[in-house]
This record gives sequence, structure tokens and C-alpha cells, in this order.
Amino acid sequence: GINAEYGSPRTINLTMSNKRLSLKERVRNRLSGVKSASYTHQSSGDLEALNEENRGLAEVEAHKPVIERETPHYFKCKDVKANVMRTVKMTIRGITVLEEGTDNVVGHYNFRQIPDFHVGDKRENFYFTFDGAQGREKHEFRTKDALNMIGTATAFVDKLVAQARKAGEAAAAKPELDYAHPESWSVDDVATWLTSKGLKAGFVKAFVSNDVDGSALSEVDNDDLAGMGIKKEENQRKLLKSIRKLFREARPKTTAL
Repeated sequence: GINAEYGSPRTINLTMSNKRLSLKERVRNRLSGVKSASYTHQSSGDLEALNEENRGLAEVEAHKPVIERETPHYFKCKDVKANVMRTVKMTIRGITVLEEGTDNVVGHYNFRQIPDFHVGDKRENFYFTFDGAQGREKHEFRTKDALNMIGTATAFVDKLVAQARKAGEAAAAKPELDYAHPESWSVDDVATWLTSKGLKAGFVKAFVSNDVDGSALSEVDNDDLAGMGIKKEENQRKLLKSIRKLFREARPKTTAL
């Protein structure tokens, strides 16, 4: 959860979110009056999306532009422990620390293994803990961008939580079929699977009209799809990719002796 020690009370003007402030300005406005703040990501498998109520000071809406693009964000910082300048790179995969001015990786820290990250009392330090193979580590960086960093890190964690939730929902919606033997599917089974993949009803009917069962599905190609009305190359590519994946994952796994 969020632990925060407040200074003088301050009323947050919610209408500010309508103005085109930079991410750094939004975070600074949101955390104004806070002496210290920390955000803890619970990695217990809880897929409930973080929101303003359970995350407290870290604002959700302000950081959406960051996570929509999923582009890397870079921050120049001083590694407090090593007493050297570093470049901290944040992506959806986590935090990567680079030697300043190079692409040499000092360390990579997956967000799923970071239980918490914080902003220091003077808002000039960003630090996080990491559950690595050698136990729990602490990494601290001195930077004027500390508020921007915690906002960006929080936004990417939100994205991961949302992706996990979406994957869980997709798995729950997966129709009950014999995925180990798709070649034995009936025409109705194929239609059910195609519908679950989002294929339009008219195209699904075309598969049914052509008596495409599991065995026939494994041999479908671009010409077959075009003949059933799916003529756009991009749509053909996506559907064929799903079909190939279906049969590839159904193959029994073998181990070399």
C-alpha cells in the first residue's frame, strides 16, 4: 500500500487533470505537500487493477499516456551506493540500469520482482527493492526526476496488472474443447473455436458451409480463406497464425534421449 507522511494540508484541484501538464508537473502537483511517499506492489497473484483509492498518492489518470505507448523512458541519476552516474531505463519489462552514455547493462530488475519503490524525504531520491537470486536488494538513485520516476514506474506496473487481468479473463472465456487433439474436432467445434477468436459470424458460417472440421482446418491456406470471403491479407495472416499455433501447441512434447 501507500505509506505517506503529510506536511501541511493541501487541497488538490481535480480540474487540473483537464490541462495539458507534463507528466512531471502532474506528479509534482499530486504529491505537493508530501514529505515522503512509497508505493508497494503486492505480487501475491492478485489481479485486481490498482486504482486511486487503493494506491493513494500515485495518480492513475496522469500516467496513462506513459503506458499507452510502452516506449522506453530514460532518467539520468547518480547511483548512491556506487557513487557514479547511471542511466535508468524503464519499460514494461522493468528497470534497466545502464552505464552512463553507453548501452552496457549494469543490472535489469523485472517489475514482477520489485515489491516496492519509493521517493525519499527530500524528493530527490528514487529507490526500490528487488527480490533477486541473492535475496532482497536495495537500489537508490539521486535525481531531481524522482517524482517522474515513481510515476512512470507505477504506470508500467498498472499496465502489467491490466495485462494479467486481461489474460485471466481470456483464459476464463476459452471454450471447452479438446485442445490436445484439434484434428478430431467436428465442424461445430471449429465454428466454436473460430467464434472465440473473434472471427465475424458471416465468415464462421462460410467455414460451416464448407464442412471445415478439425482435419480440414489444419490444411487451410490463403486461397481457402479467400474463397470463403476472407480476402484481406492482414486478416488471412492473423487467422492462419492462430490456426498454426493451435496445432503446434497440440503436438506432444518430446525429449531427446
